[in-house]
Amino acid sequence: EVVWEHGRGYADILTGPGPNQLEDVEAFAADVQINYFIGGMHKPKFSVQYTFASGDDDRTRPSDTVAGNLWGSNDYGFNAFGFRYTGYSFAPVVTNIHVLRFGFSFLPFPNQEVMEQLEVGADVFGYASATSGGASDASARVGSQSLGYEADTHIYWRMTSDVSMVVRYAVFFPGHAFADRTSRHSLFTGLTLSF
Repeated sequence: EVVWEHGRGYADILTGPGPNQLEDVEAFAADVQINYFIGGMHKPKFSVQYTFASGDDDRTRPSDTVAGNLWGSNDYGFNAFGFRYTGYSFAPVVTNIHVLRFGFSFLPFPNQEVMEQLEVGADVFGYASATSGGASDASARVGSQSLGYEADTHIYWRMTSDVSMVVRYAVFFPGHAFADRTSRHSLFTGLTLSF
């Protein structure tokens, strides 16, 4: 998938001559994903995904007008709409970023009736800013393109035709672009009833 954004957008009202200053917008993004399914009872699946979104060197906020594009310059920062899986813990906005993901999942108990629809999987992400000056994440302030990496795991279990459960755990290790390099953990659990 490739998306191109073109037109006019508002510049940062704090740096411009007034609240109605419009600047040219030239931004784009691309997303490529390859899935490889291997036959057999365990149904292993490998996936590779690359996501890119253009950035703007003078933006301090990823997609806001305030503290956004500097007055008097074109805006190259992609403004994303919709959803892209970019990790559970870091989950960056799809702007001014490179995201590379490697994933694997399989069914560990295909011969056990109760657990035959239980899937276990993991994903590893690597993140980098597309431009060194602009923001990819509101908390990434140090002048480095290294945003970090993340490891995600999940368990999906369809227990019956109308009951399913999910458990997701992720840990993000911030890169040099963050002043706070403390790892960030995320845990999500859910139960879905369909009727």
